[in-house]
Amino acid sequence: MLRSHVLRLAILGLSVILTALWTSASGTESIQGQQPVVVEAVAPAYPIFLGNPNPSGRVDVRVQLNEEGRVTEAHAINGHPLLQLVAEPAAKRWRFEPTISNAQSRSALITFLFNIMPKGTPAEQMTTIFSRPYQIEVRRLPFERPTNRR
Repeated sequence: MLRSHVLRLAILGLSVILTALWTSASGTESIQGQQPVVVEAVAPAYPIFLGNPNPSGRVDVRVQLNEEGRVTEAHAINGHPLLQLVAEPAAKRWRFEPTISNAQSRSALITFLFNIMPKGTPAEQMTTIFSRPYQIEVRRLPFERPTNRR
């Protein structure tokens, strides 16, 4: 039992490190070649779906920005389909600094990490983590169906 929790934590840590490396390597692009600066970032609520109560993983959402820094389009390009349902609307609520040149639109890649934490994880470790430039990790404990007690 303890061995499986240690293995899960090791895998989770490795996935966060690999995600951070991939995100920094892939970067984002804009017409000026500069990353848009985030003014407001919104984390999605971690969903509980009855058919699959504990989906987890990474969802990347490509967003298009207008000259005012508002998201005009958001499209999930990978990830669990159920998690995409909450990631896209959250990405649409992000705000960026307005453009200072004549650029008509810019784009960015926002990464949402949905992680199921082991039972007994302290409350202070259950907070949402915002990482630069465009990554959010949303955490929750595993969902357990209530048992019928008689």
